[in-house]
Amino acid sequence: MKTLKLICLAQLLIFSIALAAEEPFPARPLTLLIGFEQGGSMSTQGSVLAEVLSEQLGQPVNIQYRPGIGGGAAAAMLATSQEQGYMLLFTPSMPFTNYPLDMRASYDLNDFVYIGAFSKDQLALVTRDTSPFSNWNEFLEYARQKEEILFASQTLTDRRIMNQIAKQEGFIARTIPVTGGSAMATLVMAGDVDIGFSGGSHSKLVDAGNMRLLAGLGNNRLKFYNSVPTLKELGYDLQMSSVRMLVAPATTPLSQQQTLSSALHKAISDPRFIYVTEEIIHQPVDYMDTESLTLFLQQQQAFYLRLTELEP
Repeated sequence: MKTLKLICLAQLLIFSIALAAEEPFPARPLTLLIGFEQGGSMSTQGSVLAEVLSEQLGQPVNIQYRPGIGGGAAAAMLATSQEQGYMLLFTPSMPFTNYPLDMRASYDLNDFVYIGAFSKDQLALVTRDTSPFSNWNEFLEYARQKEEILFASQTLTDRRIMNQIAKQEGFIARTIPVTGGSAMATLVMAGDVDIGFSGGSHSKLVDAGNMRLLAGLGNNRLKFYNSVPTLKELGYDLQMSSVRMLVAPATTPLSQQQTLSSALHKAISDPRFIYVTEEIIHQPVDYMDTESLTLFLQQQQAFYLRLTELEP
């Protein structure tokens, strides 16, 4: 009789484990980390992303802002999370491709799974509409005459690029670190800095005539501001490429990854998401699945590594 009871208990335990393993996902609210402060293009797009993801997943998706190190602080937090697919990160790709090479980051590409990418950052150098220069050549003349300019920086990478430009052109760029596009725009518009780096927060201000675009940082011209030259066109062998993506911890089970991937793919087809992405922050919607995104990140990191190795 005792043996029979033990067998029954063992079978019950196995059955309970199987039920737990097959528990529908998600069974509770999810957290969406954003590594930048509120008020910029990340929070503008992220709030809509959370809303449409919540509808697709059938659970609340609660935003948690963790600004710092240009998105690196939030990435480090996600890398150590034990929440699996219940904790996600909405982020540009730079904290994953560049920061592990630029600093002693506590994470690398293998600490995450990449659910998908959905838009391309329109990276640019900007100034206020009342600044004494209106284009890149006028800015260089101003910077050389002044000898030192103030630069609002959001990431380690834009800082590095501006320092290389300053060295090449014969002036000093003093960096003022900020934790997001809203803070950058505040400093630029107040005249507290001469220029700033923008990952997309410039669109509303440019459209209103309050901010000027000096140069795009990507390989191609800005999609919605095609008259603005790239740094490469201006004669610099420098560029930044970044996509916006949804990331989960590496411990996330495959079944959860698949659920999240399906929800994301449907969410970015939602008219509300398309509107805020293309009409408000002026970024092209461009989807990459897990496999394509992982390859893109590996290639970008290899490219960036070659650039750093060429530095003196």
